[in-house]
Amino acid sequence: MLYQDQLRKVNKADELDATYRLNGNVFHRKLLSPYRLKGLGYLTLAGATWMNLTAITLMVGSTLPMIALTGSMYMTMQCFNEKNLVSRITALPDGRVAMTI
Repeated sequence: MLYQDQLRKVNKADELDATYRLNGNVFHRKLLSPYRLKGLGYLTLAGATWMNLTAITLMVGSTLPMIALTGSMYMTMQCFNEKNLVSRITALPDGRVAMTI
């Protein structure tokens, strides 16, 4: 029993520390999730393609770079378009919770 009591105390202390770090929130979603980071990679690919469009067009023709540019911009928009995801959960004093979408 002593071991289990110690574990409960440690868990409670960890929960208090996590709540303090979240500024009173129960949950706070990261700004740059792995999915958004993937979208940032696609945006970088689109920017690099756009910056070197002339050289790439002279090497492989005009169709392939434009398809790559269009596809990477489409994937960028898909990665940054996240709907109906909870970004923050805050505990209210009366026992209810407030969710920010």
